[in-house]
Formats: sequence, C-alpha cells, structure tokens
Amino acid sequence: MNRNYKNRIVDEQRNLTSFLAYLPELEEALIKENSLGVLYVDGTQLAAIEEKFGSSFFDSVMTKVARALTSMQGVVIRKNDIVSLTDVQGYSYLIFLFEPREENPGHVLYKEDVEMVCERVQSYLYQTLFLDLYNYLNRLPKINVGYSLAVYNPMIHPRRTIYNLIDESKTIAVLQNSQNELKNRGRFQKIILEEKVTSLYQPIVDIKQKNIFGYEALSRGPKNSEIESPVILFTLAEEIGLLFDLDRLCRKKAIINAKGKEPGKKLFVNTFPNLIFDPEFNAKAFCKFLEKNGIPIDDVVFEITERNAIEHFNHFRKAITHYTNEGIRIAIDDVGAGYSSLEAIMELKPEFVKIDASIIRGIHQSTAKREMLHALHVLSKSIGAKTIAEGIETKSDFEVIEQLGVDYAQGYYFAKPGLPFPEIIDW
Repeated sequence: MNRNYKNRIVDEQRNLTSFLAYLPELEEALIKENSLGVLYVDGTQLAAIEEKFGSSFFDSVMTKVARALTSMQGVVIRKNDIVSLTDVQGYSYLIFLFEPREENPGHVLYKEDVEMVCERVQSYLYQTLFLDLYNYLNRLPKINVGYSLAVYNPMIHPRRTIYNLIDESKTIAVLQNSQNELKNRGRFQKIILEEKVTSLYQPIVDIKQKNIFGYEALSRGPKNSEIESPVILFTLAEEIGLLFDLDRLCRKKAIINAKGKEPGKKLFVNTFPNLIFDPEFNAKAFCKFLEKNGIPIDDVVFEITERNAIEHFNHFRKAITHYTNEGIRIAIDDVGAGYSSLEAIMELKPEFVKIDASIIRGIHQSTAKREMLHALHVLSKSIGAKTIAEGIETKSDFEVIEQLGVDYAQGYYFAKPGLPFPEIIDW
C-alpha cells in the first residue's frame, strides 16, 4: 500500500503522523480485509510529568513512548501495522491492525487477535518504559492500552466506522485500567500465597581486612517476568496495597534461604519501619524463627529502608528495643538520599549507616560528593556507627572511599547479587 501522501499532519518531535493522514489507506484496508483492528495507547496520566517538570521534559518522555511503539513493528506487531498519533502534541497513540495474525488459521482479523496483540503491547511498554517513567513520577506509571475491532458494513461509510472504532478503543482503555488493577492484585496475592520471590545475596566487604563482613539479602520477583525487577515489584505492591505483605514475605525468605551462610558473617535484612507492628515477627517469635533456620541472632542486621519514612521516632525507638535487646543490630539505609535518613541516624543511633549509591557513584570525579561522604562519615563516627558505602562499581570510586576511612563497601565492583553466597573479586 502506498503511504507517500502529501500534507500529512506530522509531529516532528515524535516523528509520527496523525491518523488523519492514513484515513484513505485505512478505509481501503477495511473494505479489502473486511475487518480492521485498533489499539488505543493512552498516555493521559503522563501529563503529570509536564506539570511537574515542564514541556521540554514531557516532550522527551513522549518521544521515548513513540520510539518504543515504532520499535515494536516487526517484533510485537506486524511490520505493516500503522503506528500513528490520535492528535498532534496529544497524549495518545493509535496502532492499526489489518492483517490476519499467524496464530489464527483464518484469513481475517478477529477480535481475539486484537485482544492478544493488546496484551503484548501493554507488556512490552511496561518492560521498556517503566524505569524511565518511574524516575519522573516516583510512582507506578500507567499507560493503558484499549482495543477494538470493526467489521466492514457497506451500509455505513468506512470513515465513520473508523471513527467509531477509535472511540470504542478509547473507552476500553479506561476500563482496562480497572481490570489491570484487579488482575495485578490477584497475581500478587498468588505470588504471596505461593511465596514466589527469590532471595539473592550481595557481599559487604570489610575494607581494612580485605574479606567478606556480611551479605545483604535482596529480593526479586518471579524469574523472567516483567515484575522480576525489585523497583517494579515493590512499586506495584505499594500501588495495589500489598506492600506490607510483600515486605513480610521477603524478610521471611531472606532468612530461610540463608541457611548456608557461614556463621559470623552478618546478614542484612531489608525491612520497612512497620516491622514493629507485625505480630508474626515480634522479637520473641522472630528469635525462634531464626533458631529454627540455623541463623545466629547476633548475625542479623535489620536494614531499615527509607522507602517509608519513620514518622514517630519515640514509638519506633521503644518498639525496636525489643529486638536490639535480643542481639539484633540496626542499619539505616539510603543515607544521603533525603533529610529523613539523617534524622533517623540522630534519633535511632544505629550500629551501621549505609551511604546511598547516588553519593558513591562517580565520587572520584566530584568534590561535592567527597565532602558529603566525609560529613556523613564524621556524623556516623560521632554516634559510634560504622559506615557502609553502597553502589561501588569502579576501582576509582573504591579508592576514594578507602582513603576517606569508610569501614565497609558493597557493589558490583566486588560481586553481583547471587545465590548461593557469591565470593568477592580478589582486588
């Protein structure tokens, strides 16, 4: 089919054309193939990026969405399927499908074919764009995809049929949002009931002794799924109200899967501050659980994450004492990423302070980062805490934190998270 039309309505930023320019071709396809499918990719909820960061940032994000859509041609969708804009400078995109799918033995496009492609496109966008969009929104990004199929009716003008087709797909996109939330909730409940999370362990290195001091337990979602990444896993859990359940499961699996750990090596277990409200993990019950799994209580360090801030320090400090009295140590995570972690250091006086990777990465090239790390190190020493530098990926960064007197280090420079317990590189 010839697509060399003049006077196309083009969005030069996204290098895409409005569907209006394709109308003659779409009408011809509807008549010839007897059916026409469309996917409506709704990016309305991404408007929050423009409101927060301005139009230039928003345009760059929408360009990434457009590139992700066009990159699907010949992979997720057919090479000849049309990717277009609903409106120039708008929030939505259209993908027109008119060729029969290979999975269907018939010679026409059916509604189940369009629905199947819709699921594939939704999954592809989720995997491709999640981290980029999350960095702007700091919450679960939503790009809903609706679908519809039109059958050619010679009594109705083909162009009117196409407009009705688009309207119906837009309505379905709105409904898909609610359906996806229900689907994700059911899927997450199954993950929690079947305990389908994986625990990986990353070494924490004693810089002076040049050996492994301990391991941090890191959780992953079901292998080879779109929620394997911890960022996606925990963000989705928070969105659907199952964050506490996921945190409990990850904490439990981190202990169970650490049975092969060498005694004396510390086990850093991530946990949210609301641990203290979990009746299944009160201090006495947790100690029995550790004993059952052969983990000495002196080896355990609760790594309090800053995903959820501690709102009532007095209450939390009193409750956490039940654990520390049993021999469990406390670490504050993500220090330097926000003021709340600094407050937590002063209020809780942890035994370990973990410096956020955002300060460590590239520190050999940044005077400001070196000064910040030095200040955090001095603050930690003033309360008797040991410092742990996270996110070390290069020898140059490691040499800086060694010179500044940091006690322990963690990062890909030494070893990636693994199972069983990985050894460090002989540096």
